[in-house]
Amino acid sequence: MNYRFFFLFIVNILCVLAYPQELKLSFSEPFSSVGLESISCIPIEDKIVHIQQKSKEDLCVLTFHVFDAQLKKKALFELNEPQYTFLSVKYFFNEIFVFASLNENNHTYLFYTKFDLQIGFSSFKEIFKEPHKAGYPTTFVFPENSYNSELSILAELPYVKNKNEDIKLLIFDHQMGLIKETYNKLEINFDPKRDNKLIVSPKGRVFLIKTHWQKGNNFAIYKLGQETTQEKVIKLNRNKISALDYFFNSQNELVIAGFYSSQIRYNYEGFFLLKYDHDLHLTHKNQYYFSEKIIKTFKSAKDIKESGFGLDKFRLTSFNLDKEGNHFLVAEHLSRKR
Repeated sequence: MNYRFFFLFIVNILCVLAYPQELKLSFSEPFSSVGLESISCIPIEDKIVHIQQKSKEDLCVLTFHVFDAQLKKKALFELNEPQYTFLSVKYFFNEIFVFASLNENNHTYLFYTKFDLQIGFSSFKEIFKEPHKAGYPTTFVFPENSYNSELSILAELPYVKNKNEDIKLLIFDHQMGLIKETYNKLEINFDPKRDNKLIVSPKGRVFLIKTHWQKGNNFAIYKLGQETTQEKVIKLNRNKISALDYFFNSQNELVIAGFYSSQIRYNYEGFFLLKYDHDLHLTHKNQYYFSEKIIKTFKSAKDIKESGFGLDKFRLTSFNLDKEGNHFLVAEHLSRKR
């Protein structure tokens, strides 16, 4: 099988090539953004909901702007619950959910409220609680999608110094009733700053992708939902992975791609593509060095001599698949300015 793989390096602006006559843009009327930042935009029914939060704050104080399909503003709703810590806003089960937490009485409580296009927000409801340990709270990780009538949420249990990290996978039904709770202890030491991503396959398998620092970035996949986790370390034979991204393809394979560095430097020297089946068996593996032409587009001979052959100051921004089966790995240069 031939794999076509493309990578794009973006300097400030991602340009989309299209025929000008086919490109049509629509705009809403201006609305206030003073002291606010946009955190999400969700299409629901025949409306579009644009969501803002107070800048540089984690309080549950949100503004929801409702637009019709022609971007005419139809309504505005405000959620003002500063006693809660805002966690996430997600679209599950054809509804918009706002998740928040509360730390009191030596416990962490998980709450949610639903947003209705006509009446706004329902009352917050508690769906889970976990006691603190040595003053440390529980934190939560949400997936991008649910599966059928079930929603998986990861509870990152409180940090304990010199102990292995432990977690709980929480499974809720479409009415947000807790139907299953699975505890796991990972074979990795606790880090106060955890980087966990929860992903759900098209067939409902739940996986955790973990990043941790130990002489560079290290990555692992965990298959969750059972009392014993299945772990697979994501690595290359010789090179160190610098950054990665992932998606599930139409064959239900977990496709992972990213950039790798040399053992002594942290710049990008090439890129790789891995595929895993639903049991985390590796089904495809390739890696490619950047050509001299690509490197010299961004670095002079002097720069290469001083900092090595790889690309410096790049950041992976996305990994996608088009309808023709082409993989697009996108990176952004952090130092170039217009």
